[in-house]
Amino acid sequence: MMAAPPFGEAPQYGFEWRQDARIRVLKLAGNIDETAASHLANGLIDLGNRRLVIDLSAVEEMAQAAVGELLEMVERLGGGRVTIDLGENEPLALQVDLTGLEVRR
Repeated sequence: MMAAPPFGEAPQYGFEWRQDARIRVLKLAGNIDETAASHLANGLIDLGNRRLVIDLSAVEEMAQAAVGELLEMVERLGGGRVTIDLGENEPLALQVDLTGLEVRR
């Protein structure tokens, strides 16, 4: 699923998700700016009792608004239900580590 870019511009980000009865994985890619940050909240729709894993391994840059949205998700869901997966994305690691979120590498 990808957001529609402004007319004449290529999309700067993409996202997709998959889930089973226990977990939902939301994978983000590209440049996660303020517009893309608003889509992060969609990861909570019909989440039920599932854990949420946010895969940032393919993210090139992340705006502070998106980091704030991650923090808000964790706060809404309560500790232990959200995991951030950075893969080997070391440039993003410092920015996310500063938030105190549970991070998996």
